[in-house]
Amino acid sequence: MPKFIDLTGQKIGRLIVIKHTGKDKWNHSLWSCRCVCGKIKVATTSDLNNHRIQSCGCLKTIHGLSKHPCYPVWKEMVYRCTNPNHRDWKDWGGRGITVCRRWRKFENFLKDMGECPAGCQLDRENNNEGYSPENCRWTTAKINSRNRRDNHLIEYNGKTQCLAAWSEETGIHAHTIGDRIDRGWSIEKALTTPVKRRKNKLKLTPNKVVLIRQLYSTNATLSNKEKLSQSQIAKMFGVSEYTIWAIINEKTWKHLL
Repeated sequence: MPKFIDLTGQKIGRLIVIKHTGKDKWNHSLWSCRCVCGKIKVATTSDLNNHRIQSCGCLKTIHGLSKHPCYPVWKEMVYRCTNPNHRDWKDWGGRGITVCRRWRKFENFLKDMGECPAGCQLDRENNNEGYSPENCRWTTAKINSRNRRDNHLIEYNGKTQCLAAWSEETGIHAHTIGDRIDRGWSIEKALTTPVKRRKNKLKLTPNKVVLIRQLYSTNATLSNKEKLSQSQIAKMFGVSEYTIWAIINEKTWKHLL
């Protein structure tokens, strides 16, 4: 049974918790709360902790915008930055990401950001700063995904961007760029060396795939001079380095595992 937590005196949205009033038929704790408008509202512990209820109902009538398409975006933004019980708290409020005071009201958020363009998402330009008019924008899912703090950023020629963006700009597959850097290539060489295209590319068969994995696995028993690189194996079988990487790392031909 979960430990009982006394919510008396806590302020949640426009509500102040007055006292515990028992339990409902599902054994959920009930709390009597006073809204700033003066009305009394009874709510469960879960509804209060998750901010599903923040007023007696007057909050919806104050701005009349709870059905607005941007309202769920704003609501989720506030919850993950202010509610420790939110599933993503550790990545947002838990690491210091806040919502500016002005944006605690939906009307102000909508006035500053405007309508969300079709197919766009809310994005922070600087992922280490909070939500504010100066740091937020509507952007596409593609740009938003490239602005994640866990992306591998590469700086070259005065420009810093993620691996996927460099791949798009250079025409070299992201896995190829990453593999080159992991093998000690300089950033310049990894981004500017063209990928060799083979005219007579051989079709792989299940037997060849098994052989490729066997060849690579034997590297563990060989000296550095005897070991075969992914590049050498690729040349032996007339395929790209990325194909060898995908086979070895079990990204393809999984049915032969």
